[in-house]
Amino acid sequence: MLSTEKPIKEDKMKETKETQGDQKKVELDSKDSNQEKHDEKSELFDIADTSAGSTQGLSKRAKKKLLKRQAWLDSKPERKALEKVKRREKLDKRKAEDPDLPSYSESRKRIKNIYVEKIKSPINIVFDMSFGDKMNQRDRGKCLKQVLHCYSLNRRFDHPLNLHFSNFDGIMKEEMSQRHQGFENWDIQFHTKSHAEVFLRDEKEAAEKCSKNDIVYLSSESENVIGEEGFEPNKTYVIGALVDHNLHKGLCYSLAKDAGISHARLPIDEFVNIKTRKVLSIDHVFHIIGSVASQKMSWADAFLSILPDRKGAELKEETSEASNQESITGQEN
Repeated sequence: MLSTEKPIKEDKMKETKETQGDQKKVELDSKDSNQEKHDEKSELFDIADTSAGSTQGLSKRAKKKLLKRQAWLDSKPERKALEKVKRREKLDKRKAEDPDLPSYSESRKRIKNIYVEKIKSPINIVFDMSFGDKMNQRDRGKCLKQVLHCYSLNRRFDHPLNLHFSNFDGIMKEEMSQRHQGFENWDIQFHTKSHAEVFLRDEKEAAEKCSKNDIVYLSSESENVIGEEGFEPNKTYVIGALVDHNLHKGLCYSLAKDAGISHARLPIDEFVNIKTRKVLSIDHVFHIIGSVASQKMSWADAFLSILPDRKGAELKEETSEASNQESITGQEN
């Protein structure tokens, strides 16, 4: 009698190989699909950099997207007028509920007058605007929106920081001109040169400018940590104005090393535990700096109050115990 075990085993092995082959095919198809979506998304965002008269070589979908964006740009005056009407209606409603509430223009003037009277901090904060070519049009818009939020926060700090834009030229300057007309009147010093060229001194220059150790590029990859004493007066701290979804990891750290200037990271690990990456948005970094340097908040309080909920920030046990001990000691004294 012939044995049937061998053919059965061969059939099973054949089925297993076919199944594995199908799975690999599905994985490859999935990768190809994701790559196509990524390429299509990049194309759709980058067509905004193409002028209306040079659509040669673009796909039908890309041309359609380009026309749609041009229509969006052309409708900007109408949208601004509509936003103004909505803002007016909202203020009128609030004014009806509270007659003593100041108008929008009065509120703006009040903030400006208070800001002018404030004593500024000696600390310089520089936004490195050299990354325009590393972002697509959408991310450049997000970047400028975050920087605008930083400017708004700074006006409300007890001791506003000295703000600078370095490498402010080319596509980032064009984007700013399109999105925020009149930005030249902001209380920011705009520089087309790099922060090293602006702030570093050479042997022939006076001591008003700083040395390489006095310029600190903030980077989460740095092995140096800003200590408990916080930010040092008369030092210049650089924030990379980059929204890249972690595509250019370690770029700011590399730039600092190449320029020979100092670099450091915020002491996140020393005070809190977080569930996600320690890379923060531009405005979160600035908000933390201002809260510690201007508002005199502790690092722990600044991190817990500013880091978004999705980070899941929790105070480290040893930090919490130390704070409780200090509180008890203070009460005894």
